[in-house]
Amino acid sequence: MGPASRSLVASLPAPGTTFVNAVAFAPGGRLVAAGYGNGTFQLWRTTGKVPAPLGPELTASSSGMIESVSFSPDGKILATGGDDGTVRLWSVPAPGSNAVRLMATEHDSGSYVFSVAFSSDGQTLAAASADGLTRLWSVRDPARAAPLGPPLTGPASYAYSVAFSPDGKTLAAGVTDGTVWLWNLAVPAHPSLVATITGPNGHVYSVAFSHSGQVVAAGSADGTVRLWDTSAARAASAVCANQGQPLSKSAWETSVPGITYRVPCS
Repeated sequence: MGPASRSLVASLPAPGTTFVNAVAFAPGGRLVAAGYGNGTFQLWRTTGKVPAPLGPELTASSSGMIESVSFSPDGKILATGGDDGTVRLWSVPAPGSNAVRLMATEHDSGSYVFSVAFSSDGQTLAAASADGLTRLWSVRDPARAAPLGPPLTGPASYAYSVAFSPDGKTLAAGVTDGTVWLWNLAVPAHPSLVATITGPNGHVYSVAFSHSGQVVAAGSADGTVRLWDTSAARAASAVCANQGQPLSKSAWETSVPGITYRVPCS
């Protein structure tokens, strides 16, 4: 049997001569958001026979384009990230209403906001920016979004993509220097760096976690998708399973001075 055929359901036009730069489905699939190159976005109803725009296009970036759109897990909030350095939070209308309302504008960095993502509980929003920083906000009350601690630092190039693990306890950021950064967000206001992963030979434009949260994927400009195990214990077991000669005490003291010696993989 050959591959299953696929048919086009609909084609949703962008306004004028601009282009579509970001899309996202709301949970349940009743709406899709499209972010455009002219700084506007449009919500579309997808529940009818023919998708229809829900209200007018709305401006979400005063300059440049919309880089990212993301719905909260309950579908009630839409976050937009734009080239004007802002993250905007919009109320998503209930079925039967067309009233899309701006709830908050957070001034991120003054540089492009490339990616926005909600945690699985919908209480934390992450935004990755061209200044290399990733910022976190508490959005328990979206109209009064508040920063969660200082920005996450470290990357030396654009932070281009962010993704939460399914349990919301780990945040991944893909960076255009070819690295992926992982932070522990067990306490979102006090994140800690877990790992900096290297390997890609080009910009990392997209990151995502598996459903289990045990694997993180990164798509790179070098034409690869790389997968990594996020469990330190499993990674250590894999290293130990392929180890050569154990590290001697003298070599240990040279490599990690000040830390009590113990036989590796014992």
